Amino acid sequence: MVGLFKLYEKGIIFSNQNYRYIKYVGYTMLWSQVGHIIYSMLMSLIVTWPKPLLKDRMIQITGNYFNILVIITAIMIILMSWIMRQASELAEQQNLTI
Repeated sequence: MVGLFKLYEKGIIFSNQNYRYIKYVGYTMLWSQVGHIIYSMLMSLIVTWPKPLLKDRMIQITGNYFNILVIITAIMIILMSWIMRQASELAEQQNLTI
């Protein structure tokens, strides 16, 4: 985020580095939620594993509105990074045009 804001401070909005920073933010948000889902599944399995009276092991997938909201936001940020990449290519072509 610091690198992204440094580019904005310099007035560089449409650049390849800019869209990479935005893409990294989106993928970080997305993978954090995927990791949270895997973590909750593993925790439910670990908690129910040593119970000899219960013959069944349980895997529970938990999530709430916030998790879904973060996933949707992450997908929107990734989409925005793709749009910024297209815009940086157009800006580069425009700078090369006489």
